[in-house]
Amino acid sequence: MREHSILELLGKILAVVGVIALILLVIFSERAEKQEALEKAPGGTVTLDPTETPAPTATLVPTETPMPTETAAPTETPVPTEAPTPTEPPEEDGTIVLPFVPAT
Repeated sequence: MREHSILELLGKILAVVGVIALILLVIFSERAEKQEALEKAPGGTVTLDPTETPAPTATLVPTETPMPTETAAPTETPVPTEAPTPTEPPEEDGTIVLPFVPAT
């Protein structure tokens, strides 16, 4: 009698696993169909489901470029000086703080 109930339990477990496997198969096959359709399409988006709404796409709008205006004469640029060497010891965690050197 005990063997009979174990076999019934195994059969139910196998049925549940089979149903889950079928659901996953359907989901992944639909995704594969959509992916194949996208790869075959010449640059557009393809939807297989007519009820599915396509995602909005961004469009670039050309704008007028302003005419260049007269600029003031370049001012004197500062001569970069050599950065001082850090005199502070390294921090506790092993990092060294370097002084800020502006880009030239």
